[in-house]
Amino acid sequence: MSSRLLRFHASRGVIGAVAVALALAACGGGDVGGTGAAGGTVKIGLPHPLTGVWAEGGQNALNGALLAIDDVNAAGGIKSLKGAKLSGVPADTSSDDPGQAASVTRRLVQQDGVSALIGAYVSALSLTASTEAEKAGVPMLTQAYTDELTKRGYHFLFQLPPPSSAIGAQTVPYVQDAFATANIPLQRVAVVSSNDAALKAQAEGTASVAQSKGLEVVSTEFYPIDITDASVMSQQVIGTRPDIVFLGGPTAASILVVQTLRSLGYTGPVVGLGGGGILDKGFGDALGDNVNGVLSMAAWNWDMPFDGMVDVNKRYMDRFDQPFMPQEAGESYVAVWDLAQSMEDAGSSEPKDIATALQMLSMTTGPGSFMPGQKVSFSESGLNPDTFPMLIQWQDGVPKGVWPMDVQAVPPIAASQ
Repeated sequence: MSSRLLRFHASRGVIGAVAVALALAACGGGDVGGTGAAGGTVKIGLPHPLTGVWAEGGQNALNGALLAIDDVNAAGGIKSLKGAKLSGVPADTSSDDPGQAASVTRRLVQQDGVSALIGAYVSALSLTASTEAEKAGVPMLTQAYTDELTKRGYHFLFQLPPPSSAIGAQTVPYVQDAFATANIPLQRVAVVSSNDAALKAQAEGTASVAQSKGLEVVSTEFYPIDITDASVMSQQVIGTRPDIVFLGGPTAASILVVQTLRSLGYTGPVVGLGGGGILDKGFGDALGDNVNGVLSMAAWNWDMPFDGMVDVNKRYMDRFDQPFMPQEAGESYVAVWDLAQSMEDAGSSEPKDIATALQMLSMTTGPGSFMPGQKVSFSESGLNPDTFPMLIQWQDGVPKGVWPMDVQAVPPIAASQ
């Protein structure tokens, strides 16, 4: 048994249900500061990219955490700490500077005195932020996918979504199974990706898996990451008459490729390989009706069939004036409730006690379980073994869960509508 398991000494508690009828505070998280003592305030650090290319996702992640903080507080706070309230402390990691992610995490721990952290959405930023959290002995829950996070032997890192390897391995089988169930034939596959090393490797892997699953790869195209005109490439792809297009690349390039394919008459499904920006409102806004039919792997979606999900999504939409609650907001929302339960279980706001309780956590009901699989627990490495990736498809201007059946909200469609 590990040393952190031996430190667990608190009896298990149960957080009350979300106080749905209560009005939420106008500013999430309340006042920053407090002692973290019983009946006081427990601070949670929220390092996310709030500027730069990943700012939309970072702000979504922050918003989801702030909504959950208010919900926990409205439901009575941490009862084993005499009703102590949670307080969110935001910090901007930037979108492209892992060093800044590290420095703001140090500040949150050393100057702001946070008891736990949720962040930092982008994998490269989460890697450095989690290293600082590990050095300080402060637990960090992350929404990032990269497998490397849970391969470093860290004791204070907890990864909510499935890792990249699990998502990549399921992309082609999920698409095949979802469309087969909807009686939509898929045989001819095109793979299109930016030519940077990571995404090119991912695209080549997708083509290989497709072939191994009996699909015919009729086109493989790689474009420069700063592409400004996708017309010639798109014409070549359409000329091979694909039933489906797998697409990898940064958000701006993906938008351009989809727009061009649609303008040239391709109405079939497009499957994004990278998640990220494809799951956000900005992607749908940029494409308009052309977004319908686009699919992507995801770790969370707003329409999973769990009791209370409809209410959470509605309140997020109303509070932040958004058409749906995006993936990173949902993951942050879940993370806050898991931290709150761990504080409840430990009867403590001390970081090491929270980490020990997180290691023993098993959430199967309520908002702390709102991940695919409806269970959150953590292995010795910090991996959440109970969750699995899901496939979403943009329909009627919003992403909807289409596979697997456990979390399906609607069947997939074959063409943009």
